[in-house]
Amino acid sequence: MWGYNRIGVETLGDQRVLNQGSSKPLLDDVQQALLWQALQEPPAEGGQWNGRKVADWIADLIGRPVSRQRGWEYLKQMRFRLRIPRPEHTESSQEEQAQWKKKSPDQSRTNTSTKF
Repeated sequence: MWGYNRIGVETLGDQRVLNQGSSKPLLDDVQQALLWQALQEPPAEGGQWNGRKVADWIADLIGRPVSRQRGWEYLKQMRFRLRIPRPEHTESSQEEQAQWKKKSPDQSRTNTSTKF
């Protein structure tokens, strides 16, 4: 109503098409190559690369804050993924696990399908 009362009929309808947005990418080709090289090594903080660490690295490069989501998007764009090892039971031994596997029934041999 505000636009119609002040400007007129031109303000009615969907005006989102007039939003220009930023057509310039956050990192140019040279900066993306630098990021790729940085991702080949472990991060300075230790651990593995994640969205926050990539965002912090980009923020240091361009000199302004970058969201974690944006860091994750660049990580995914460069076909990297977060690799976390599966948890293991520390209280069990390999011998106990092997004995348990020998005692358990072979699921592939049992026929669980029923005919109607």
